[in-house]
Amino acid sequence: MLSDRRSSGNGAGRAWWHARALAAFLALVTGAVLAASPVVAQEPDEALREQLDEVVREREAADAELAEATARLDDLAARQGRAQEQSEQLEREITRLQDALRASRAAIDTYARELYRGRTAGSDWLEAFGAQPQDVGDRSHYLSAVARDEQAAVERAAAAEADLTVRQREAAAVADELARLEREARDSAVELEERLAEAGDAERGLRDELRRREEEARRLAAEAEARRQEAERAAAAARERAEAAARDDEDAADDAQDAADEVRDVAVGPPAANGMVCPQDNPRRFTDTWGAPRGGGTRSHQGTDIFGERGGDVFAITDGTIRRLSNGSTSGLYLTLRGDDGHDYYYMHLQDFVASQGERVAAGDLIAHNGDTGNARGTTPHIHFEYHPGGGGAVNPYPLLRATCG
Repeated sequence: MLSDRRSSGNGAGRAWWHARALAAFLALVTGAVLAASPVVAQEPDEALREQLDEVVREREAADAELAEATARLDDLAARQGRAQEQSEQLEREITRLQDALRASRAAIDTYARELYRGRTAGSDWLEAFGAQPQDVGDRSHYLSAVARDEQAAVERAAAAEADLTVRQREAAAVADELARLEREARDSAVELEERLAEAGDAERGLRDELRRREEEARRLAAEAEARRQEAERAAAAARERAEAAARDDEDAADDAQDAADEVRDVAVGPPAANGMVCPQDNPRRFTDTWGAPRGGGTRSHQGTDIFGERGGDVFAITDGTIRRLSNGSTSGLYLTLRGDDGHDYYYMHLQDFVASQGERVAAGDLIAHNGDTGNARGTTPHIHFEYHPGGGGAVNPYPLLRATCG
């Protein structure tokens, strides 16, 4: 009997050491893979931040150039307006001088003809030239008076004509300046359009590059996730081999299970007296809100809200299988755990998933993280937890949670 016990102990010892060595090796491999993943994922994040800074700098430079071109175009428009106004004023002055010159010449011709023919119409004709009727004795005196005053009128007409010439030159100069400003305005408008097009092309190019880098970051994250899952599968395989190696002895099997648990990269919560594990990690709090009005009184609360830290660990309440991972507008990210006890357990408003659909989990396995997705966005992060016995309708989970979570 003693020999049998000693033989059994030696076999258990060999199984125990075999399980410990295998578990330690898998722990090193798993740790190395998972430790390298954040470094790989961090590089595209840093590159994306640098690319975003470059986008901002180039956009600010383009905005400054566009603002400068726009200000120059506005100044040209104002100068065009002033030149146009000056041109119109000169045209009115030229028209007035031309009319005055024609009128002066016509009046001189009329006065000369009428006086020479001896026609008088009273003192108005003479007074127009600064003479009085008593000062003129005959036709020669009339002509003499006309000659003197005609000379003054001709001088006035000549002065008006010279002024007209100056004004016409000024008008031509203004017209040339106006044409120059219009050409400059057109050139500035073309330049502005070209800069707008260049800025748009640069913007689109940078956005395309940013999208490409984001896709690269997602690819690297997917590869890191694949490596994490592979490490989990390797850990699970190590756990199974450790358990198989220690089945011949109960103590060795327990030791092998402990060794396999050491290489698990999932957190395990403390079990309660009923064999279950609280779904939310500490710190946590919850109250019995079953049946409380929701949606402005249009529906009633069909679960218990377990409040905790954002991103806090969320555990499998019992052994079972992840039946569904989904995302709803009201529930946000949620999963359904079908327990080996035949009951369904719903977890809603999660931040992300850790477990995969169809995956077998044990009570206390890390399956998700706490969040505020769905219609809980902006509220205190929490799990909306539902309990469906036998997969049927929901019943109040508060008594179960109180017994499990304390």
